[in-house]
Amino acid sequence: MSKRLIISEEEKSKILKLYGLKSNFINEEDTPQQGNKKTIEVPVYFESGCWSNTGGESCASGQVDTAFQPYIQQIKDYVATTYKGRPLQVVLSASESKVPNRNAEKPKIKVESGKYVYPRLKPGVLSKYRYNTIETYLKKVFDDMVANGEITSAPEFVKSEILIGGPNWTAKDSASDPKFKEHQYLKAVIRLKPRDPGPLTECLTDLLIGYDYDEVVRKNNSHYCDWGRFEVDANGVKLNRLDGKPYASVNNFQHSEIDTNQTQNQQIYTGTDDRNKGQYNFRYNRFKIDGELAKKIVALDPSGDITITTKGIAGPKAPELWPNDRGISSVVHVDAARVTITNSKGEVFFDSCAGGNCTQGSEGSWTVTPEQYCKTTIPE
Repeated sequence: MSKRLIISEEEKSKILKLYGLKSNFINEEDTPQQGNKKTIEVPVYFESGCWSNTGGESCASGQVDTAFQPYIQQIKDYVATTYKGRPLQVVLSASESKVPNRNAEKPKIKVESGKYVYPRLKPGVLSKYRYNTIETYLKKVFDDMVANGEITSAPEFVKSEILIGGPNWTAKDSASDPKFKEHQYLKAVIRLKPRDPGPLTECLTDLLIGYDYDEVVRKNNSHYCDWGRFEVDANGVKLNRLDGKPYASVNNFQHSEIDTNQTQNQQIYTGTDDRNKGQYNFRYNRFKIDGELAKKIVALDPSGDITITTKGIAGPKAPELWPNDRGISSVVHVDAARVTITNSKGEVFFDSCAGGNCTQGSEGSWTVTPEQYCKTTIPE
Protein backbone atom coordinates (compact mmCIF):
# COMPACT_ATOMS: atom_id res chain seq x y z
CA MET A 1 0.00 0.00 0.00
CA SER A 2 1.41 3.40 -0.95
CA LYS A 3 1.80 6.10 1.65
CA ARG A 4 -0.10 9.28 0.87
CA LEU A 5 -1.13 12.24 2.92
CA ILE A 6 -3.58 15.03 2.06
CA ILE A 7 -2.58 18.10 4.06
CA SER A 8 -2.64 21.88 4.25
CA GLU A 9 0.22 24.09 3.02
CA GLU A 10 1.28 24.91 6.61
CA GLU A 11 1.40 21.22 7.50
CA LYS A 12 3.35 20.49 4.30
CA SER A 13 5.96 23.07 5.29
CA LYS A 14 6.35 21.53 8.74
CA ILE A 15 6.78 18.01 7.34
CA LEU A 16 9.42 19.08 4.84
CA LYS A 17 11.35 20.84 7.61
CA LEU A 18 11.16 17.63 9.67
CA TYR A 19 13.07 15.85 6.89
CA GLY A 20 15.54 18.72 6.56
CA LEU A 21 14.09 19.75 3.18
CA LYS A 22 12.67 22.91 1.70
CA SER A 23 10.32 23.84 -1.08
CA ASN A 24 9.41 26.99 -2.96
CA PHE A 25 6.95 28.00 -0.26
CA ILE A 26 9.51 27.83 2.56
CA ASN A 27 11.27 31.13 3.27
CA GLU A 28 15.03 31.13 2.77
CA GLU A 29 15.40 32.63 6.25
CA ASP A 30 13.99 29.40 7.69
CA THR A 31 16.88 27.48 6.16
CA PRO A 32 20.15 27.26 8.14
CA GLN A 33 22.93 29.30 6.57
CA GLN A 34 26.15 27.35 6.89
CA GLY A 35 29.75 27.91 6.01
CA ASN A 36 30.09 24.95 3.67
CA LYS A 37 27.71 22.91 1.55
CA LYS A 38 26.00 20.22 3.58
CA THR A 39 23.54 18.77 1.08
CA ILE A 40 23.02 18.25 -2.61
CA GLU A 41 19.43 18.72 -3.72
CA VAL A 42 18.49 17.23 -7.08
CA PRO A 43 15.10 18.15 -8.57
CA VAL A 44 13.76 15.37 -10.79
CA TYR A 45 11.19 16.08 -13.47
CA PHE A 46 9.17 13.47 -15.37
CA GLU A 47 6.78 14.00 -18.23
CA SER A 48 3.14 13.64 -17.26
CA GLY A 49 2.33 10.03 -16.39
CA CYS A 50 5.95 8.89 -16.84
CA TRP A 51 7.98 7.29 -14.08
CA SER A 52 10.78 5.00 -15.36
CA ASN A 53 14.18 5.54 -16.94
CA THR A 54 13.43 3.08 -19.72
CA GLY A 55 10.23 4.84 -20.81
CA GLY A 56 7.42 3.27 -22.75
CA GLU A 57 4.41 4.17 -24.89
CA SER A 58 4.53 8.01 -24.99
CA CYS A 59 7.37 8.32 -22.42
CA ALA A 60 10.91 8.95 -23.59
CA SER A 61 13.72 6.86 -22.18
CA GLY A 62 16.56 8.32 -20.10
CA GLN A 63 14.57 10.90 -18.13
CA VAL A 64 16.40 10.03 -14.90
CA ASP A 65 19.76 10.12 -16.70
CA THR A 66 18.88 13.62 -17.91
CA ALA A 67 17.89 14.74 -14.40
CA PHE A 68 20.97 13.44 -12.60
CA GLN A 69 23.76 13.87 -15.14
CA PRO A 70 24.47 17.54 -14.21
CA TYR A 71 24.74 16.52 -10.53
CA ILE A 72 26.99 13.45 -10.70
CA GLN A 73 30.18 15.52 -10.48
CA GLN A 74 28.67 17.56 -7.63
CA ILE A 75 28.00 14.32 -5.76
CA LYS A 76 31.59 13.18 -6.28
CA ASP A 77 32.92 16.58 -5.15
CA TYR A 78 30.66 16.43 -2.11
CA VAL A 79 32.02 13.02 -1.17
CA ALA A 80 35.59 14.26 -1.62
CA THR A 81 35.15 17.34 0.58
CA THR A 82 32.42 16.53 3.11
CA TYR A 83 32.01 12.75 3.40
CA LYS A 84 35.18 11.97 5.40
CA GLY A 85 34.13 8.36 5.93
CA ARG A 86 30.83 9.16 7.63
CA PRO A 87 27.44 7.58 6.87
CA LEU A 88 25.47 9.13 4.03
CA GLN A 89 21.73 9.42 3.62
CA VAL A 90 19.48 10.02 0.61
CA VAL A 91 16.07 11.54 1.36
CA LEU A 92 13.41 11.26 -1.34
CA SER A 93 10.46 13.65 -1.16
CA ALA A 94 7.50 13.97 -3.49
CA SER A 95 4.42 16.10 -3.84
CA GLU A 96 1.43 15.57 -6.13
CA SER A 97 -1.34 17.95 -7.06
CA LYS A 98 -4.95 16.80 -7.13
CA VAL A 99 -4.88 16.37 -10.90
CA PRO A 100 -5.82 12.73 -11.65
CA ASN A 101 -2.77 10.63 -12.54
CA ARG A 102 -2.49 8.20 -15.41
CA ASN A 103 0.17 5.67 -16.33
CA ALA A 104 1.55 6.92 -19.64
CA GLU A 105 3.99 4.00 -19.85
CA LYS A 106 1.20 1.45 -20.35
CA PRO A 107 -0.96 0.98 -23.44
CA LYS A 108 -4.14 3.01 -23.60
CA ILE A 109 -7.42 1.37 -22.69
CA LYS A 110 -10.90 1.98 -24.04
CA VAL A 111 -13.35 3.68 -21.66
CA GLU A 112 -17.15 3.94 -21.72
CA SER A 113 -17.11 7.06 -23.88
CA GLY A 114 -15.31 5.09 -26.55
CA LYS A 115 -12.08 7.06 -26.10
CA TYR A 116 -8.72 5.44 -25.51
CA VAL A 117 -6.87 6.78 -22.45
CA TYR A 118 -3.95 5.75 -20.28
CA PRO A 119 -4.87 3.70 -17.20
CA ARG A 120 -5.83 5.75 -14.12
CA LEU A 121 -3.58 5.59 -11.05
CA LYS A 122 -4.66 6.13 -7.47
CA PRO A 123 -3.20 9.21 -5.67
CA GLY A 124 0.37 8.60 -4.55
CA VAL A 125 1.01 5.57 -6.76
CA LEU A 126 2.81 7.48 -9.52
CA SER A 127 5.15 9.07 -6.95
CA LYS A 128 5.80 5.64 -5.46
CA TYR A 129 6.84 4.34 -8.88
CA ARG A 130 9.12 7.33 -9.32
CA TYR A 131 10.62 6.82 -5.84
CA ASN A 132 11.57 3.27 -6.78
CA THR A 133 13.08 4.40 -10.10
CA ILE A 134 15.29 7.03 -8.47
CA GLU A 135 16.31 4.73 -5.63
CA THR A 136 17.39 2.06 -8.13
CA TYR A 137 19.31 4.63 -10.18
CA LEU A 138 21.13 6.19 -7.21
CA LYS A 139 21.93 2.82 -5.64
CA LYS A 140 23.81 1.97 -8.82
CA VAL A 141 25.68 5.30 -8.65
CA PHE A 142 26.72 4.74 -5.03
CA ASP A 143 27.49 1.03 -5.50
CA ASP A 144 29.95 2.06 -8.21
CA MET A 145 31.51 4.56 -5.80
CA VAL A 146 31.90 1.82 -3.20
CA ALA A 147 33.51 -0.44 -5.81
CA ASN A 148 35.90 2.37 -6.76
CA GLY A 149 36.85 3.01 -3.13
CA GLU A 150 35.35 6.52 -3.07
CA ILE A 151 33.07 5.62 -0.15
CA THR A 152 33.13 2.69 2.26
CA SER A 153 29.40 1.93 2.28
CA ALA A 154 26.27 2.88 0.35
CA PRO A 155 23.92 5.48 1.86
CA GLU A 156 20.69 4.84 3.69
CA PHE A 157 17.57 5.73 1.67
CA VAL A 158 14.64 7.48 3.36
CA LYS A 159 11.31 8.01 1.60
CA SER A 160 9.23 10.78 3.10
CA GLU A 161 5.44 10.72 2.97
CA ILE A 162 4.00 11.55 -0.43
CA LEU A 163 2.27 14.90 -0.09
CA ILE A 164 -0.93 15.68 -1.98
CA GLY A 165 -2.02 19.30 -1.92
CA GLY A 166 -3.15 22.39 -3.76
CA PRO A 167 -6.54 23.29 -5.23
CA ASN A 168 -9.14 20.70 -6.10
CA TRP A 169 -9.31 19.45 -9.68
CA THR A 170 -12.37 19.91 -11.87
CA ALA A 171 -13.08 18.66 -15.38
CA LYS A 172 -12.82 22.25 -16.65
CA ASP A 173 -9.23 22.64 -15.42
CA SER A 174 -6.07 22.24 -17.44
CA ALA A 175 -3.52 19.81 -16.00
CA SER A 176 -0.73 22.22 -17.02
CA ASP A 177 -2.16 25.12 -15.01
CA PRO A 178 0.57 26.67 -12.78
CA LYS A 179 -1.72 26.37 -9.78
CA PHE A 180 -1.20 22.59 -10.03
CA LYS A 181 2.41 22.58 -11.23
CA GLU A 182 3.81 24.12 -8.04
CA HIS A 183 2.57 21.08 -6.10
CA GLN A 184 4.12 18.57 -8.51
CA TYR A 185 7.73 17.79 -7.71
CA LEU A 186 10.15 15.08 -6.68
CA LYS A 187 13.52 15.69 -5.02
CA ALA A 188 16.49 13.67 -3.92
CA VAL A 189 18.58 15.20 -1.15
CA ILE A 190 22.01 13.71 -0.49
CA ARG A 191 23.45 14.53 2.92
CA LEU A 192 25.40 13.21 5.87
CA LYS A 193 23.21 10.97 7.98
CA PRO A 194 21.78 12.89 10.96
CA ARG A 195 23.02 11.88 14.39
CA ASP A 196 21.47 11.77 17.83
CA PRO A 197 21.59 15.43 18.97
CA GLY A 198 21.88 14.54 22.66
CA PRO A 199 25.50 13.28 22.69
CA LEU A 200 26.52 15.98 20.19
CA THR A 201 25.10 18.71 22.41
CA GLU A 202 26.88 17.26 25.42
CA CYS A 203 30.20 17.18 23.53
CA LEU A 204 29.75 20.74 22.29
CA THR A 205 28.86 22.23 25.67
CA ASP A 206 31.76 24.24 27.17
CA LEU A 207 33.63 24.29 23.87
CA LEU A 208 36.03 27.28 23.90
CA ILE A 209 36.83 29.18 20.71
CA GLY A 210 39.89 31.40 20.60
CA TYR A 211 40.51 34.25 18.16
CA ASP A 212 43.96 35.78 18.71
CA TYR A 213 46.78 37.90 17.49
CA ASP A 214 49.70 36.21 19.26
CA GLU A 215 53.34 35.29 18.86
CA VAL A 216 52.55 32.59 16.28
CA VAL A 217 50.63 35.03 14.09
CA ARG A 218 53.25 37.76 14.42
CA LYS A 219 55.90 35.48 12.94
CA ASN A 220 53.85 35.44 9.73
CA ASN A 221 52.13 38.79 9.78
CA SER A 222 52.75 41.81 12.03
CA HIS A 223 49.60 43.66 13.05
CA TYR A 224 49.36 47.30 14.19
CA CYS A 225 45.79 48.37 13.64
CA ASP A 226 42.63 49.63 15.36
CA TRP A 227 40.20 48.42 12.73
CA GLY A 228 40.13 44.76 13.55
CA ARG A 229 36.81 43.71 15.03
CA PHE A 230 35.18 40.50 13.88
CA GLU A 231 31.87 38.75 14.38
CA VAL A 232 32.22 35.08 15.27
CA ASP A 233 29.46 32.53 14.69
CA ALA A 234 28.97 28.79 14.86
CA ASN A 235 26.65 27.34 12.19
CA GLY A 236 25.22 30.84 11.78
CA VAL A 237 24.59 31.40 15.52
CA LYS A 238 26.37 34.59 16.61
CA LEU A 239 28.60 34.17 19.65
CA ASN A 240 29.44 36.61 22.44
CA ARG A 241 32.86 36.87 24.01
CA LEU A 242 33.30 35.89 27.67
CA ASP A 243 32.89 39.54 28.67
CA GLY A 244 29.61 39.75 26.73
CA LYS A 245 30.92 41.71 23.72
CA PRO A 246 29.47 40.53 20.36
CA TYR A 247 32.82 40.48 18.59
CA ALA A 248 36.48 39.51 18.69
CA SER A 249 39.00 42.34 18.59
CA VAL A 250 42.66 42.46 17.63
CA ASN A 251 42.84 46.27 17.94
CA ASN A 252 46.29 47.22 19.23
CA PHE A 253 47.28 50.63 17.89
CA GLN A 254 46.01 54.01 19.19
CA HIS A 255 42.24 53.77 19.30
CA SER A 256 40.78 55.40 22.42
CA GLU A 257 39.14 52.08 23.13
CA ILE A 258 41.85 49.51 22.66
CA ASP A 259 39.40 46.91 23.67
CA THR A 260 39.23 43.98 26.01
CA ASN A 261 41.28 40.82 26.33
CA GLN A 262 44.59 42.66 26.03
CA THR A 263 46.58 40.45 28.38
CA GLN A 264 46.52 36.68 28.25
CA ASN A 265 44.82 35.36 31.36
CA GLN A 266 44.47 31.59 31.05
CA GLN A 267 41.38 31.57 33.31
CA ILE A 268 39.04 34.24 31.96
CA TYR A 269 40.79 36.23 29.20
CA THR A 270 39.32 39.60 30.25
CA GLY A 271 40.60 43.05 31.17
CA THR A 272 40.90 46.41 29.44
CA ASP A 273 43.91 48.62 28.74
CA ASP A 274 43.78 52.34 28.05
CA ARG A 275 44.90 53.74 24.70
CA ASN A 276 48.61 53.73 25.47
CA LYS A 277 49.07 50.44 27.25
CA GLY A 278 49.72 47.31 25.28
CA GLN A 279 50.32 49.18 22.03
CA TYR A 280 51.32 46.75 19.24
CA ASN A 281 50.91 43.86 21.67
CA PHE A 282 49.08 40.58 21.43
CA ARG A 283 45.29 40.34 21.62
CA TYR A 284 43.23 37.39 22.92
CA ASN A 285 39.51 36.64 22.60
CA ARG A 286 37.54 33.72 24.01
CA PHE A 287 34.01 32.53 23.19
CA LYS A 288 32.39 29.76 25.22
CA ILE A 289 29.46 27.65 24.01
CA ASP A 290 27.03 26.89 26.84
CA GLY A 291 24.34 24.20 26.84
CA GLU A 292 21.58 26.34 25.31
CA LEU A 293 23.82 27.58 22.51
CA ALA A 294 24.99 24.02 21.89
CA LYS A 295 21.39 22.89 21.31
CA LYS A 296 20.80 25.65 18.74
CA ILE A 297 24.07 25.00 16.93
CA VAL A 298 23.55 21.23 16.70
CA ALA A 299 19.95 21.71 15.49
CA LEU A 300 21.25 23.68 12.49
CA ASP A 301 23.40 20.81 11.24
CA PRO A 302 22.11 17.35 12.24
CA SER A 303 25.32 15.74 10.92
CA GLY A 304 27.11 17.29 13.91
CA ASP A 305 29.57 19.40 11.93
CA ILE A 306 30.36 22.79 13.44
CA THR A 307 31.47 25.60 11.11
CA ILE A 308 33.12 28.57 12.80
CA THR A 309 32.92 31.70 10.66
CA THR A 310 34.55 35.08 11.26
CA LYS A 311 33.61 38.28 9.45
CA GLY A 312 35.03 41.77 9.81
CA ILE A 313 32.84 44.56 11.18
CA ALA A 314 33.27 47.88 9.39
CA GLY A 315 32.27 51.03 11.27
CA PRO A 316 29.16 52.10 9.30
CA LYS A 317 27.66 48.62 9.59
CA ALA A 318 27.73 48.73 13.39
CA PRO A 319 28.24 52.31 14.68
CA GLU A 320 27.40 51.24 18.22
CA LEU A 321 30.62 49.21 18.22
CA TRP A 322 32.70 52.20 17.16
CA PRO A 323 31.91 54.97 19.69
CA ASN A 324 35.17 56.83 19.02
CA ASP A 325 35.21 56.77 15.24
CA ARG A 326 38.31 58.49 13.85
CA GLY A 327 36.83 58.89 10.40
CA ILE A 328 38.28 55.73 8.85
CA SER A 329 35.24 53.66 9.69
CA SER A 330 34.51 52.35 6.21
CA VAL A 331 37.29 49.77 6.39
CA VAL A 332 38.16 46.72 8.43
CA HIS A 333 41.75 45.52 8.54
CA VAL A 334 41.98 41.92 7.39
CA ASP A 335 45.24 40.14 8.01
CA ALA A 336 46.18 36.93 9.77
CA ALA A 337 44.59 35.71 12.99
CA ARG A 338 44.74 32.47 14.94
CA VAL A 339 41.60 30.43 15.57
CA THR A 340 41.80 27.65 18.17
CA ILE A 341 39.10 25.34 19.50
CA THR A 342 39.39 23.66 22.89
CA ASN A 343 37.09 20.88 24.12
CA SER A 344 35.52 20.64 27.57
CA LYS A 345 38.53 18.66 28.80
CA GLY A 346 40.87 21.55 28.02
CA GLU A 347 42.41 19.86 24.97
CA VAL A 348 43.13 22.05 21.93
CA PHE A 349 41.98 19.89 19.02
CA PHE A 350 41.93 22.54 16.29
CA ASP A 351 44.49 25.25 15.49
CA SER A 352 44.27 27.28 12.27
CA CYS A 353 48.00 27.99 12.65
CA ALA A 354 49.05 24.40 13.20
CA GLY A 355 52.70 23.88 12.43
CA GLY A 356 53.36 27.61 12.69
CA ASN A 357 51.80 28.25 9.28
CA CYS A 358 49.44 31.14 9.90
CA THR A 359 48.68 32.64 6.52
CA GLN A 360 44.88 32.52 6.30
CA GLY A 361 43.27 35.91 6.79
CA SER A 362 41.24 37.10 9.76
CA GLU A 363 38.03 36.35 7.89
CA GLY A 364 37.18 32.76 7.03
CA SER A 365 35.38 29.54 7.89
CA TRP A 366 36.71 26.50 9.71
CA THR A 367 34.71 23.26 10.02
CA VAL A 368 35.22 20.61 12.70
CA THR A 369 33.49 17.24 12.90
CA PRO A 370 32.11 15.33 15.91
CA GLU A 371 35.05 12.96 15.56
CA GLN A 372 37.24 15.95 16.44
CA TYR A 373 35.32 17.62 19.27
CA CYS A 374 33.86 14.50 20.90
CA LYS A 375 36.25 12.36 22.88
CA THR A 376 33.77 9.50 23.28
CA THR A 377 32.02 7.20 20.81
CA ILE A 378 29.30 9.05 18.96
CA PRO A 379 26.07 7.13 18.29
CA GLU A 380 24.81 7.27 14.71
